Amino acid sequence: MKHAWKCLLICAAVVLPWDARANLLTNPGFETGDYTGWSQWQPLNTTINNWGQTGSFSAAGWWQTSSWQDVSIANPTLSYIVGGWMFDDVVGGESLTGGAFASIRVEFKNASDTIIGTWTTGNLTGANLTDNSWNNLTGLVTPSSFGAGITKATLAWEVNNTGAGSGRGIFDNLIVEAAPIPEASSWAMLSVGLLGLAGLNYRKKLKKIE
Repeated sequence: MKHAWKCLLICAAVVLPWDARANLLTNPGFETGDYTGWSQWQPLNTTINNWGQTGSFSAAGWWQTSSWQDVSIANPTLSYIVGGWMFDDVVGGESLTGGAFASIRVEFKNASDTIIGTWTTGNLTGANLTDNSWNNLTGLVTPSSFGAGITKATLAWEVNNTGAGSGRGIFDNLIVEAAPIPEASSWAMLSVGLLGLAGLNYRKKLKKIE
């Protein structure tokens, strides 16, 4: 009986259904084959690759360029999964080197577009990334932890070059999504199970006393 509690909690973590959430970004994996849904700065320095972390496409930029998208944050007190994936293509000669860097950031803003706080991967070079592989650059954040009044977020990816660098930043499956939480009905079922275990344990103790 003493291990029953642990077993029930482990099973609950594995099998409980979760409240489904959706990525707030439009075209987060560039599967339209273009930049639909994204605003761009220096679009001539970008391209769409015919391969990706998943799916058929990914976005790439070099020299100086960025792309961004705004989404609404309905409940800033929830935890959000933010960020995306970046590829460091050493074999293809596209590794970020010599002063070139790439980043993904999420700017949390109020209704007046004032930035309250920013989550960022930092300025990444090839030295920060696993070579010839997709690097998972996602994080879990609570927007309200940056301050009050947040109503929206801007996810942006950027490639910058100080003048002597080379390489490309390659991005895919970008995300701003409220982290899933267990459904209320699932928690109710788990509570019933825990109460049942408590009752059995109590009855066992009574029998020992008798």
